[in-house]
Amino acid sequence: MLAKTAWFAPLWSMEVGETLRLCEALQWVTNVGLDDMDFSLDLKHVVYAVNSNNSNNTNFGSFISHYGIQFSA
Repeated sequence: MLAKTAWFAPLWSMEVGETLRLCEALQWVTNVGLDDMDFSLDLKHVVYAVNSNNSNNTNFGSFISHYGIQFSA
C-alpha cells in the first residue's frame, strides 16, 4: 500500500482544490508507475467537468483546460 499527502496554499475554492488534488494524485500514480486506477471525487461539478467534452467558459473551465484533465466516461 502506498500513500501520499500534500499541502496547497493559498486556500482555493472547493472545485479548484478538488481539481488540484486530482492533478497531484494523477501525477503521483504516474511517477510511481501505477496504472488502472480508480479515483473518487466529492464534487459532482468537478466530475462532470473532467468527463465532459463540452467547453466551459468559466474560470473553473479554464483551470480544467489548462491542466489538461480529461477522462473517458
